[in-house]
Amino acid sequence: MAKILPEGVESNLILDHYSLVSGALITTEEFIATVEEKYNFTVSDKELFCTLLEGMRFKHYMYTSCGWFFSDLAGIEPQQNIHYAVRSITLYQRFTALDLFGTIEKSLWQAHSNRPTGGNGKTIAKSFLGEREGAIEAAVFFLINQILTRPEKHAKLYGSYRLETFKKEQEGLFTIAVCDLSLTKVNSYKVEVDSTLDHGYSAKLEDLKSGAVSVFTTTQIPERVLDDIYRWIDRYLSIFNSDELRRLSIGIKHYLLLTKKGRLSTSQTLYIENMGSCLRALRSLFTTNNGETWQEKRESISLLLTFIRLKGRSTEQSIVQSIFSEEITRIAHIIGTTALNYELGSYLLALIEVAQEHKIRATLTIAQEALYPYFKEEKFKTPLMGTLLKDLRIALNFAPFQ
Repeated sequence: MAKILPEGVESNLILDHYSLVSGALITTEEFIATVEEKYNFTVSDKELFCTLLEGMRFKHYMYTSCGWFFSDLAGIEPQQNIHYAVRSITLYQRFTALDLFGTIEKSLWQAHSNRPTGGNGKTIAKSFLGEREGAIEAAVFFLINQILTRPEKHAKLYGSYRLETFKKEQEGLFTIAVCDLSLTKVNSYKVEVDSTLDHGYSAKLEDLKSGAVSVFTTTQIPERVLDDIYRWIDRYLSIFNSDELRRLSIGIKHYLLLTKKGRLSTSQTLYIENMGSCLRALRSLFTTNNGETWQEKRESISLLLTFIRLKGRSTEQSIVQSIFSEEITRIAHIIGTTALNYELGSYLLALIEVAQEHKIRATLTIAQEALYPYFKEEKFKTPLMGTLLKDLRIALNFAPFQ
């Protein structure tokens, strides 16, 4: 670090300021800009600069106290401290010919878990050595996200990684560049995807700089990402245009008319298909922007909701409750971060009215919090907004302010 910094600039002061990055109070880019301005020099190799600081951060993290007062070496906290040490070694190994892991290997070997299956410090540390680069995991995340979501839902961040470029070269072949924001390091990959059903997901990633090749398979997708992917698939399948929605609602109407007097279908499959179609169509209302207004779709929506209310089990009704709760909460967040206008307020009111009409117990808490300041101030220039505010107050169960 002393070789990078200009004369008179103490490295410990830089490290102290880096704590703002560690605490997620500022970004790495903001940190570098501040350092350059304060000390009047240019960081020529930002990746090298940040690697040195990140290595020191993890070196400090390995002294986290709860990891040193433990009943078992194989517990979560001691393992995490060992992981921090390995991460620091991985970052710093490029700066020396000395085998850094070798300097602690003997000491780690002498520390044993109380459980026979817990291993020792060395076996725990070696489980973290050579672990897959986060950039590879991030690249696969962005790949699946780009394929399964609409453009407005494309993710730009995955942990400390940002998507820089994504290009489909041909079927099954992509180029992806991701930036590790903590190191300001960009990794570019050529990705070949094998999605044959016999093998599940399999992606071969070639680092365009080093030429190193890694293979990422279904079994290596983290649990937290798996939940996202299943949600993307659900929304990807839930795409109905206006004509499809109308046709579905007409079909459901006739299904209800036939079963009203007990003329039940002999096909359980038809019931299951109808219920699944209704739920996906409802999901589509909030994931597809086809230019049609909510009021134009309201009759079709009511028929679908009537079918689910009359024929659906508690599971299907819970899904509908979740769909409406998520959309009401989404609109409330927009109002909270921007401002209430007539379009947003009318849409929110319509959502709540439809939910109440069909006895859907949607969550209103966030909407109540977002609208409360408007109810309290009652400052609107037009009678139209005043009427809307009055209707929203009633829909959200607020008593009139005295």
